[in-house]
Amino acid sequence: MNIIGNNFNINQYGMKTQMAQLKSLIQFLDPDLCSFLDEKESLNMYFCFRWLLIWFKREFKFEDIKQLWDVLICQPYSYDKTGKSNNSNEINTSKINISGLPCQNFQLLLAAGILLKRKSEIIDANLSFTDILRFINDLSEQMDVDEVIMIGSQLFDLLNNMRINDQLPKHIVAILFQDQVLEDRNS
Repeated sequence: MNIIGNNFNINQYGMKTQMAQLKSLIQFLDPDLCSFLDEKESLNMYFCFRWLLIWFKREFKFEDIKQLWDVLICQPYSYDKTGKSNNSNEINTSKINISGLPCQNFQLLLAAGILLKRKSEIIDANLSFTDILRFINDLSEQMDVDEVIMIGSQLFDLLNNMRINDQLPKHIVAILFQDQVLEDRNS
């Protein structure tokens, strides 16, 4: 509960922060999707509230959520200055092998990955604010957890490589790699 405790503050600061950070990631990763969501008054990312509140608990079957939470909670993250993992163990899921995940706020990369994967469905159907919320809610138990983790890890790899090459904007670095930045300053 300590990990997601801020999500339950009465002022909703934890949730508002995550939705603002998700918005920043989408703005960086896919400006077209961001423009569409803005046009539909959905850029506040409220339709992702349920995903982020309890880290996708209602979106996957019990066995799948255990696997996802293993990635989000049980695997420590630690990177040296080159961006390579310092982790001594790897997560072995049923179908994929991920090393060095998650980064700080990896749940946001999972959410961004789902949105990017579903972008054409959302835009091609010209979904309204209400329809976007319904569409996202209807994804519950319809997503493949291995695919969601894989897409999130691919986004992580992309952004981490950009960070290593000093190509990632500072506000994105702060969202995903702030702990690493602080560690680098102290070493």
